[in-house]
Amino acid sequence: MLESGSVKAPASQLLLVCCWRTMKEVALLLGELAENAPLQIGDINPGLLTTKQVIKTHFHVSIELSIFS
Repeated sequence: MLESGSVKAPASQLLLVCCWRTMKEVALLLGELAENAPLQIGDINPGLLTTKQVIKTHFHVSIELSIFS
């Protein structure tokens, strides 16, 4: 058992909590990028992300979250 402050928790429980926190932060970061990053539309608007990249990111995060559920 690992000691986290004054609370003792099994290593597997701490690992699971850290994984969930990481997934939450990644999802929040990718959501922020998808909402606020300028999109590249053809050759006219040289944005940060293409529409295809935003869609692929959405599917990737959805799959990762469904694996953890």
